[in-house]
Amino acid sequence: MCALGQRALSFVYCFALISTLAGHYGAWAAPFLQEDGRTQIIITSTFDKSDRFCNASGKLQALAQYRELEMMTYAEFGATDWLTLIFAPSSSQSMGSVAGIETADRYARVDAGARARLWQGDHSIVSFQASIRAPYAFQKSDPQGLRRETNEADIRIMYGYSFEIWERTGFAGAEFGYRLRTGAVDEWRADLTLGYRVTPGILILMQNFNFVAKAMALEPYKRSHKFQLSAIFDITETWSLQGGAYTTALGVNVRKESGVVGGLWRKF
Repeated sequence: MCALGQRALSFVYCFALISTLAGHYGAWAAPFLQEDGRTQIIITSTFDKSDRFCNASGKLQALAQYRELEMMTYAEFGATDWLTLIFAPSSSQSMGSVAGIETADRYARVDAGARARLWQGDHSIVSFQASIRAPYAFQKSDPQGLRRETNEADIRIMYGYSFEIWERTGFAGAEFGYRLRTGAVDEWRADLTLGYRVTPGILILMQNFNFVAKAMALEPYKRSHKFQLSAIFDITETWSLQGGAYTTALGVNVRKESGVVGGLWRKF
């Protein structure tokens, strides 16, 4: 690999792994792998609220306010130079209302999986990822409709490309996958990421998260398109801070969410 490709990919290895939307469509992966023996841990929190709903026609309508706070610890380990292991426990607490009745929902889950490199060129990489998600706690007093004890399996093919513009490095990533869900409708997924280092110590991330779920039994057709803008600030060579915001731009039969995200990154 040429020096430019090695340098650009090293930046991507350290920063391209965005984990903050694990609670928001699970988009916490990236095509790039951790180096052999390297570990990265990211502690993030997100807060979002919603008082509008995208109906079956995609138009917004009023909805009782819903708020959610989520905390997540995301860890990656480079088992080899072609295989990265993933482990991510998280918990969330939400408040809303059903038929005018105030509800509180506490929920926890764990994600585990692995990402394998299929092919890599000077500036490009293709990888495959498989993961599972399982709940390990929830507040049983909540109505059945608010419980989220759904087991899930996610498989996806991923492509990443590194580049340099105006003597600054950047990358683009695309992920396409399918999520199998017990007790709920399966989903097709597509996530896009563009990252650019505007200064040596600041990386800007622009991301688009999408899913489509076909109608089945009592479940209506659903579609969601979210956008997130965030920045990662290097504090030292091993510590970084993240801050950003996201919103649902378009959707069908889903809540319109808007929120903020913050994170602490550590690599070693």
